[in-house]
Amino acid sequence: MFDLPPRRMVADHAALIGDAAGTVRPHTASGTSKAFGDAAGLATALLGWTPAQPLPAGALEHWEVRRLDRLITLSEAGLEPAAGAALGAGEGSRCFGSG
Repeated sequence: MFDLPPRRMVADHAALIGDAAGTVRPHTASGTSKAFGDAAGLATALLGWTPAQPLPAGALEHWEVRRLDRLITLSEAGLEPAAGAALGAGEGSRCFGSG
């Protein structure tokens, strides 16, 4: 098992949310809350925007940075319970990170 959060969530006119935005171990029980948090934050970032306007790049970037940070934190939080239950790769085999 690996944790694979993305390096980006927004590109052009597309945004990744929920499980498409990052895969974390199932025992973190985060699928629904992750999808809801992504959708709610994206809706807030787009509040007041209409297709006739340019995309609110600053608001989308702010949303993306916050959500990426959350995905990395969530991925890291799943390592200890996974090791205790012998689920997936051990320390040093992580596929997530900021670098």
